[in-house]
Amino acid sequence: MITNEREMCELFAEVLGIPEVEAQDDFFDLGGHSLLAAQLVRRIHGRFGVMLPSRRVYRAPTAEALVRELNAAAPAAMVTATNTAAAATATATATKEN
Repeated sequence: MITNEREMCELFAEVLGIPEVEAQDDFFDLGGHSLLAAQLVRRIHGRFGVMLPSRRVYRAPTAEALVRELNAAAPAAMVTATNTAAAATATATATKEN
């Protein structure tokens, strides 16, 4: 698990400019819109290193639901990052040997 509901609620509150968000509060009912959803996705990426498409916020508009989405996406993101790092290392090693 890469995050918890409390951390996601904090991100929701920061992006929405409100003091507090509960885990079951709907991002869009609290005043969220497409531009704020994109900002939320960027902040999630910055904090947790997982890039989600903005449409995930529409599919999972509560902190509780988005945490589940993040945790489901995290293994795939970690595999991609690991494969990218391994490829970069292999390329650097091959370049040094030539």
